[in-house]
Amino acid sequence: MKKLSVNIKKIAAVAIAIMMAMTIFQVFGDEGNTEEESITSVITYYTDDYDNPNDDDNNISDTEDDDDDDTNDTDEESNDDSGIEPGECDENCECEEIINLEEYDIPVQAEDIAELKSAIQAAEESGQPAIIALTSPITIPAGDSVEIESQVPVALTVNSDYRHFVVQSGGSLILGGGITLTAQDEAGGGVHADGGEFIMNGGAISGNTMISGGGVHVDNNGIFTMNGGIISDNTAIGKDNAHGGGGVNIGGEALNTRGTFIMTNGTISGNSANNGGGVHVLNGSFTMTGGEIMGNSAILGHGVAVRDYSDTINGEITLGGTAKIQGNKSPGSEEEANVLLEVRPTSPGTHRVITLSAENPPTCGMVVGVTKIVDSANRGVIVNEGATAEHLSYFKSDAVDWKVACP
Repeated sequence: MKKLSVNIKKIAAVAIAIMMAMTIFQVFGDEGNTEEESITSVITYYTDDYDNPNDDDNNISDTEDDDDDDTNDTDEESNDDSGIEPGECDENCECEEIINLEEYDIPVQAEDIAELKSAIQAAEESGQPAIIALTSPITIPAGDSVEIESQVPVALTVNSDYRHFVVQSGGSLILGGGITLTAQDEAGGGVHADGGEFIMNGGAISGNTMISGGGVHVDNNGIFTMNGGIISDNTAIGKDNAHGGGGVNIGGEALNTRGTFIMTNGTISGNSANNGGGVHVLNGSFTMTGGEIMGNSAILGHGVAVRDYSDTINGEITLGGTAKIQGNKSPGSEEEANVLLEVRPTSPGTHRVITLSAENPPTCGMVVGVTKIVDSANRGVIVNEGATAEHLSYFKSDAVDWKVACP
């Protein structure tokens, strides 16, 4: 058996909170629109036309995609080439180790929770990194709560078109430090919160490929909470308008497939997809008050795509605390698209907006780039209430030729 190599992947630090001063601000296009805004307490973008990447001339079409989000087409190739490391060590040198899978002999296999925990315990007793191959997806049913972590680096692999874990309604999975969920030959996905609850306190989900949600897929009223760890270098290969989320995909195309994603810390980096390279908010809600989303790429919304998919299917985003969404762009490009608030071409005036967290309002250290949008009915409002002057330093335009100014 060849020696395993271990790369140190690092978790981004968060800053100290500072209270805000009350006023309003506007973000102007490069021509400097000075018209007075009659609506109080809003953040506003004035911009030129925006070409929706989901229009026929821009979007990649693929009518043969499988609609099953727990399967993939292994013939598709990942377009992730960002080269971005997922974060830096914080001041306490808290880092996460990821086993880098190269050529190796698989020493252990597991088909259920009991065998998996036994294999992790054996690795800890040996004091050596280990690779454990899951022979089938592990389903966590209603009433079961499973927690996995390791004192030594352990990679859990899959080598087929299934996910490591499927958490059903009433079940829960907690992922701790020392564990990496990865796919051999990039065939397989991380976790499906299929109505259940997935909590990520540490560890890593890296190198997975699925139709939607290469790292994590949340639907059927499932909940994913990310308090730490790394989601990196995953790919969603679905090419139609509803698929996406290289890192995390929220919701499906039906009314009863909403999902919830809450991010308080951790790093989402280096993921790729057609829609929402880091996070795809199709049908459900995304709340982010800490951590960082950086270095992801997509056609629509490199960092986060908040969708206005139909009259009943759309995404919601709430931001606060020290959330950082920056540096998301196509490899070799300088143009960022960090948070895209979609405008549905058939329904002007209904684009998505950002809600500011009331429990954890934006504080010093927050950095969020927003992609330029056009909406003549709402005049580009991106935050519909509660904006203050301090937010001027937290939000920025993704267009390099724009300027930011108070009215």
